[in-house]
Amino acid sequence: MTQYVARHELHDVQADVAALEAEKRLRIEPVSVRKTDPQGRRFREYRNEGLDKGEAESLAWVMGLDQAERPIFITNDRGARAGFVRHGAPVGDVMDLVVEAITSGAVETAAAREVVSASWDDRPNHRCRPQDYSYFDATLAKRAATKPDNSMGPHPS
Repeated sequence: MTQYVARHELHDVQADVAALEAEKRLRIEPVSVRKTDPQGRRFREYRNEGLDKGEAESLAWVMGLDQAERPIFITNDRGARAGFVRHGAPVGDVMDLVVEAITSGAVETAAAREVVSASWDDRPNHRCRPQDYSYFDATLAKRAATKPDNSMGPHPS
């Protein structure tokens, strides 16, 4: 996670962020915004393209990593996803993260179904609910079938 996101965009859960960082379960990456640094030049380029500060910082950091090391950026913001896709960076939404957690074996399907269904089934305007979500099993099957083999990547929209 980048510094701006951790310290500003997640200020409501700052105690949780600090605890995860202290436990070494979360790493917060500083990102230069200096004109003279490659990272800072990328940051400014992405801001000029219309990305918000946290999104531009995250993309600038990700694009400085080797392709195989790039983490997924999770967002429901279509403009942010488009910016990440435009630059070839891994991006997805919350359902993509759920699919990855299940297919990697980190989370059992039944546990994910219980949480996701309780939040999104019959609640089309619920926060973070993807536009293409119908019901858990149908959406999981569709997303898993369209998931790229070697990275999360964006689901087809």
